[in-house]
Amino acid sequence: MHYTAGGGGARASRDGLDGVWWTLANCKLDSVEIVEQRFPLLLEREGWQRPSAGPGRQRGGLGIERRLLLLDDARASALNDRHKLPPWGLFGGGDGEPCSQRVRRGTREGSFDELFGVGSPSKFANVQLERGDRLVLRSGGGGGYGPPLDHEPDAVVRDVVEGYLDADEAERLYAVVVRGDPGELDAAATADVRAARGR
Repeated sequence: MHYTAGGGGARASRDGLDGVWWTLANCKLDSVEIVEQRFPLLLEREGWQRPSAGPGRQRGGLGIERRLLLLDDARASALNDRHKLPPWGLFGGGDGEPCSQRVRRGTREGSFDELFGVGSPSKFANVQLERGDRLVLRSGGGGGYGPPLDHEPDAVVRDVVEGYLDADEAERLYAVVVRGDPGELDAAATADVRAARGR
């Protein structure tokens, strides 16, 4: 069984939680090394799915992306949600990114429905996979709360420094200009960009 925590929705006074379990709080995932010893797979990447968080005065939480390489033939089944309808934002906040499960086989990549015709991207059983297939599993991000241009610029800069956003995403989503490495607020340019967007 593969569980992936998703991003929590933003609240009126706080950003959403990143990569949280809602109904399975007492579940524990084994370490990567144990999983790779027990099963014929290699975890190639595990990290935040960005920019999966819905923008807002308070941003939604980030989802998680996992990339798995199959080292032997296998069968896959799935029973999950939020692949077509994204987690919604509230009071002007943006939607989070939806979940997705994709397979890369050679030069082809697509959802299980696109590649195998199972009728659903999120609910299917006993799909035959082959050694060398790569699974790209992404959990959804939480919806944002309130208008993104009300998000404090310093909080946006902090998200850039911590790797939740890059500078381009900060400007596109929040009209905040971040310069340099690890990142500093360009207050004058931010004021210009926000003024151009009616702020």
